[in-house]
Amino acid sequence: MATPKLKQFLKKALAKYKHKDVTQKEVMATLKHFEDLKPVVDTYVFNDGSQTELLCLCGTIPVKIKANTYNIPVCIWLTEFHPEIPPLVYVRPTGNMVINESKHVDMNGRVYMPYLHEWTHALHRSSSASCIPPARTNPSRSGNAVQRSSSASGVPAARSSPSRTGNDSDLIVLIQHMRRVFSEEPPVFMRSACPPGSYLPAEIERILTDKVYRNRQITQLDVRNAVTNFKDLKVHVDVFSTPGASKRELLCLKGTVPVIYKEGTYNIPLKVWLFEDHPNAAPVCYVVPTTNMRINDRCKHVNANGKLQLPYLDDWKDANSDLFSLIQVMRIVFGEEPPVYALADASGADNPVVSAGTTSGTAPTSASSAPQQAADPAATDKPPKSADRVLCLICMDKKVDSVVYDCGHMCMCFECGQAVLDAQANCPMCRSKIKDIIRTYHAGVAE
Repeated sequence: MATPKLKQFLKKALAKYKHKDVTQKEVMATLKHFEDLKPVVDTYVFNDGSQTELLCLCGTIPVKIKANTYNIPVCIWLTEFHPEIPPLVYVRPTGNMVINESKHVDMNGRVYMPYLHEWTHALHRSSSASCIPPARTNPSRSGNAVQRSSSASGVPAARSSPSRTGNDSDLIVLIQHMRRVFSEEPPVFMRSACPPGSYLPAEIERILTDKVYRNRQITQLDVRNAVTNFKDLKVHVDVFSTPGASKRELLCLKGTVPVIYKEGTYNIPLKVWLFEDHPNAAPVCYVVPTTNMRINDRCKHVNANGKLQLPYLDDWKDANSDLFSLIQVMRIVFGEEPPVYALADASGADNPVVSAGTTSGTAPTSASSAPQQAADPAATDKPPKSADRVLCLICMDKKVDSVVYDCGHMCMCFECGQAVLDAQANCPMCRSKIKDIIRTYHAGVAE
């Protein structure tokens, strides 16, 4: 775009911006350094459903990953108060790409970095931040195509930022930080490199694209992330009905999730229903006992019909809640109090935890070798050993050995807890603010 045309476009696009001249100057400098970014005016959708027209820089930025240079598709939204308020940055995967969720990129492609969190400018006023509600991009938009190229492919290398007044934050330095972070952990990968099971069946893709689900892309990413991490969950289209309500077809995650109870691992059968406005509305979850199982009526998190009642579902927030975290919370809760029991055997004793591998009732390999537990949790007041019972819900590898201050939840290993604290994220159990992570130690008292 020629300079006179660019100036004319920006003047019109920034008409309602508070700092028109400063924003225009910064955008022009950024476009000069990164020629594959283009300015466009598009609709930004906030979490509360409100919309506004904002200027955004869309296109690709060159990122060197190992020996090759890749063009990563991004979209940088500038708020009406720019540069008082930091930009809203997203990775925009193309149709043949999948977001690589990490500590810097969430499942919706939103980019989080210390540079954005610490954004400062001479025009910055802390009171301005309250004018802009937390936001998420319009999921119906698609990013620009990404192409793999060599370092000699003509992609311009970003030059060092020109001198700035004081320590003001600016777009050029922001993009340089993004390039460095993305080079260490790529924000996207090609579908051909997706882990097995990450694809959705064709009929699922169809129901998503038939305008049944309003937030199609977000729902697709949420479902894909869940079934990729929990291989025994499968996506189905099934009929959902409740008393006094009409029947309708909804997406349903059906299968089993592994739960550690005492020293054994058991597969608990579940159904998770997703409503048409997911993730704005919380899913409805059921434990689905097989023919040789029954609902544990002592479990406070499951009613007589198998419906789950969890604080995570009650406090569901579309911007911060997702299926993967929901299932992790289920695993922790079920590890403390099993939701189902095996029916009485020939001796008349109930087995405390169902050892069902799938909803068809086949036995899991992990549970088949697990030692037999006590007859009924109600028969003893001795709780299971927490150190053997729960794995960190972040890494799913190390045992829980820390407590979140000050909500008190024990759900992470100390290393993951420190990483969550450093990222200034919230407690994965209750979403409350984390003030500190305290390591805990289990006394070696013989039981």
